[in-house]
Amino acid sequence: DLHLGYEEALQHDGILLPPGHLEKIKARLGPILDRLGAEGRPRRLVINGDLKHRFAPLSRSEWREALRLIEFLEKRFDEVLLLKGNHDRSIEYLAGGACSLKVQRSLRQDELIIVHGDRHPQEGELRGAKLVLIGHEHPAVGLRSPISGRL
Repeated sequence: DLHLGYEEALQHDGILLPPGHLEKIKARLGPILDRLGAEGRPRRLVINGDLKHRFAPLSRSEWREALRLIEFLEKRFDEVLLLKGNHDRSIEYLAGGACSLKVQRSLRQDELIIVHGDRHPQEGELRGAKLVLIGHEHPAVGLRSPISGRL
């Protein structure tokens, strides 16, 4: 879950954050992908849903950031595949010509199935799968003070 456009959504709600989410993602991914590339060009990268943040159609910043990220990834992979998540409404417009991003609901590779996890699988979708990989969940830990109840 990359949630591109997160900063813009917070600004819309009156919370100001300095820009840089996309650059941080690229800075973290770059060295990892470079190490993978040293062993031979990886064929496919799978993004398991929620490329963008807002539930609404693509905003300008989501469009711009998604194109920049996909361009960054296309230099390293033969194929960039997005498994559509619950935030990825209207993402097909981006994939429909502006870049080579491919979009689908799930990916099956032998006995592995990868889905975003925001919906129940269709009848038979998991048949024969020995491993199901999902994203979607955002685990968090909350801490509370016994005195004030907050921390």
